[in-house]
Amino acid sequence: MSLTKATYSMISGAPINVFDFMTPAEIDDVLTRTGSIDVADKIQEAIDLAETQKGGVVWFPSGVYLIGDTINAKTGVKMQGVYGEREIASQTVETGTKLLWDGADDSTILSVYNVRHFSLNGMTLDANGANNMTGILLSTAPVNQIAASGNTFEFFNIDFCRVGVQWGTLGLATPNNQTDGEIFRQFTIWAREVPNSVGFVINSGNAAQYSVIENGGIVADQIAIDVVVANQLQIRRVTSGYKCATAFCRVSTGINILIEGCESENQADLYGGSGRISYNSKFLLVVTPQGSPPYPVYDTTIVLNQNTINNPIEVQYPVRIVSTGDAWGYCYNGATVVNSDGVFTSGVSSCLALNNGTPTALHGWQASEFSNVHNIQPEYDTFQWDKLTQPDQYAHLITPVTAQAGINVTTAVDSRGYGGNLWERICAGTSSAISAAGDLVYRVGGASPKKILTLSPDEIVLGETTAGVRLRLAGSETPISSATGKLGQIVWGPSYIYVCVATDTWKRATLNSY
Repeated sequence: MSLTKATYSMISGAPINVFDFMTPAEIDDVLTRTGSIDVADKIQEAIDLAETQKGGVVWFPSGVYLIGDTINAKTGVKMQGVYGEREIASQTVETGTKLLWDGADDSTILSVYNVRHFSLNGMTLDANGANNMTGILLSTAPVNQIAASGNTFEFFNIDFCRVGVQWGTLGLATPNNQTDGEIFRQFTIWAREVPNSVGFVINSGNAAQYSVIENGGIVADQIAIDVVVANQLQIRRVTSGYKCATAFCRVSTGINILIEGCESENQADLYGGSGRISYNSKFLLVVTPQGSPPYPVYDTTIVLNQNTINNPIEVQYPVRIVSTGDAWGYCYNGATVVNSDGVFTSGVSSCLALNNGTPTALHGWQASEFSNVHNIQPEYDTFQWDKLTQPDQYAHLITPVTAQAGINVTTAVDSRGYGGNLWERICAGTSSAISAAGDLVYRVGGASPKKILTLSPDEIVLGETTAGVRLRLAGSETPISSATGKLGQIVWGPSYIYVCVATDTWKRATLNSY
């Protein structure tokens, strides 16, 4: 029995060469990078054969493969190409394996649908001027049956698509699409000239769990990574630049999201203008979840760690954010260079920030309508206080890196529920926010706030008449009359009250039973 090259490759364990399915004219068209003959059916035939053999590698030699139809990935198959580069005029020529689209608008170049343990490596997917294209569609049937798809996409480029990667399609709809355990790494998505383009759209229901997007660069018209619905997703060492008018990362229903070592250099409305990083685009933009999410996103956490934040952060919906070791940069508001501030626009969000880079006093998380969040001051050993206008809601807690700051936080915060209530300062005359008029009052916040200290020009008052706040000296002491002491110090013992009336000079008064 004679065997074809492709069948022999499968039996021997060698990769299937996609050229084994093509005519000499088609091979020449690919190798010369002419890209004039549609070979989509030949590519699909090679992939389908690998699937029938329970998986394998399909090898794509360097060249341009013109395709008029969507390529459908299959479980257990690896599409292996040559990782190349784009042509740079007078410097380099195009190399590597490219799938060049030649089909209708509103289509997908590579569909990874109901597929598990598929791999793509060393390829460029090029929309070739078609409108409203998707580079990779990653989704499953609308049932919760594939909790760990485990697909891997490495060393790839997606060019000129309106959506680089569409990850899931039904989001929180029931039943939804699950695609967990996905890996995207070492990639570029280039779509700066495509109107409304987005790098990743993640709309994957209770999915994207244990998935990673890392080591990539995204140039898009609107958003680099749009998290419509995702759960336990890591975004690491990804950079966005050029326009990206809305945000590097927009989060709607984001459940336990890690953004680590990323950087934004977005120009937003300054696209084609000065080339400066713009204040109008955001590094992180948290928005109201779409529809009626069953997940309480305000009980989950977005973790920011060691990012270079050149565009601002804006939080419009209740979330908890942990910001550690992030470096805040500068941007441009159309007239002057300004700070990349962090702003809360909801009174029920919370933030814990540690050891952040703050080159000026105005960097970091800034005050907004509902919160008075101070920026990080690493040179001090005390945390910055905060005040909430809505009792029993989240506290915005900012602390530097020193050990003493950690002690201050644990002793001064009344942790209740998901946040806490810090001491706040009010004006005695108005019982409202700090004012220049009236005595300065410190009180403990919450549903029933209590005064603990009132500072007046002529006296200091502890507690208030109806609050039952007492002064307590925690430990007893029995000094001798010449013991070390400072004028005005008071201590107590079992039988006497002791007062230091001069330096190292004490007097006592007897305590009698009644």
